[in-house]
Amino acid sequence: MDMLARRVPMCCQLSPCTILVVIVLAGVAANATVRHVPEEYPTIQAAIDASVTGDTVLLSPGVYRGPGNRDIELRGLDLVITSSAGADQTVIDCEREGRGFYIHELETPAARIEGLTISNGLPVFEPWNGGGGILSGASAPTIVNCRIVSCEAGVGAGLALMVFDGVVDRCLLSGNNATASYNGGGGVEFLGGSGEIRDCVIAGNSAPKGGGIYFNASGRITGCTIAGNLATEDGGGIWTVAWPLELERCILWGNCAWDDGDEVFCRTENILCECCAVDSTGVVTLMGPDPEYDEDCVFVDPLFCDPAPCGLTTDGDWRLDTNSLCLPENSPCAELIGALGQGCGDTPAIETTWGAIKALYRE
Repeated sequence: MDMLARRVPMCCQLSPCTILVVIVLAGVAANATVRHVPEEYPTIQAAIDASVTGDTVLLSPGVYRGPGNRDIELRGLDLVITSSAGADQTVIDCEREGRGFYIHELETPAARIEGLTISNGLPVFEPWNGGGGILSGASAPTIVNCRIVSCEAGVGAGLALMVFDGVVDRCLLSGNNATASYNGGGGVEFLGGSGEIRDCVIAGNSAPKGGGIYFNASGRITGCTIAGNLATEDGGGIWTVAWPLELERCILWGNCAWDDGDEVFCRTENILCECCAVDSTGVVTLMGPDPEYDEDCVFVDPLFCDPAPCGLTTDGDWRLDTNSLCLPENSPCAELIGALGQGCGDTPAIETTWGAIKALYRE
């Protein structure tokens, strides 16, 4: 070992390959460009086509329509597509002439779709009639703080997640309609992969199977409010098969199915609920074992501020009343159950001693 190696700790002796990677990544970060739409580029796709990995495409407030602002592809680049003013003021209106985004070239979690509303999506080209809002296939993007509303597709009307290893975080999926009877997923179809849906509101969607979610994956659903969805066959809230359905800190309440399973229809596997609020009378398991609820689950009305009747709608205030057992100060796991906190009510009117509340945690 030469004198230089003797002086350098082993943890700091980087290989030439490692040094090259560090230099390349540092160069990407240093050269990242923010590309402004519409000030510099007329459409979102034009800005993407001018980008390299690490760039940000920044949308100004407004409504984006027409070619180049729908059926948007990332071209395999890990970009950030975001807005300067948030989803309420930044709308991609697909005008029922295409979907919002098609992400399918092995993009990683560094590819982010953030702070956008996608509305009126309707796929009109192959490869597949899925994902009126976003179709992600064999990719792992991060979709955060988005509103996907009033979209339609055969399956996964809001989101179609195919072999999905990314994250859907703090999104609203509402008023989306899936029409194909072979699968479903009015809000979301999650088919393969180990990604996560977390802290989302999935409400007022419709499909033959899985009005809210059609689930056949090894991923998790965490901190979500799944309410007011409709299945014209089975599984108003969720339709699941093949994989255990793991739910943590979720609300499943007020969904409807014309056949079986207002809240959940489970065809073959198990349902595992941890600190959830569930209307267990609407949970149906066809061939699998009975659902497993941990000691922190609750089986009483979550007290939404203004729930909408189940069906295809963007109405409803899915925040919680002060008295809700889903609020962290009242819940058995001392954490928020569902995606939204308090939105109505003043002073708690229920008895909040531990003994009084604990009696409500069992069926």
